Amino acid sequence: MNMNSLLSVALQMTEGEIIRTKAVGQNLLILKRLSRDLLWLRKEMSFIYRSRYMDSPYRLPMALPTGRLWILE
Repeated sequence: MNMNSLLSVALQMTEGEIIRTKAVGQNLLILKRLSRDLLWLRKEMSFIYRSRYMDSPYRLPMALPTGRLWILE
């Protein structure tokens, strides 16, 4: 799973789901490293994913608190 896919999935997960996923070891290394960023990103950006006006594919550059830059598709 590439990073953009993982971030897209994580944006739709609750904090509890991310913690459970970490607990069973699925993508453990990536989620362990990114979980703080993912929770922050989900909190900040979830309104865009819920918006019914965002029907077409788009690319959204997003700077995370750690200074990394991801392109969400």
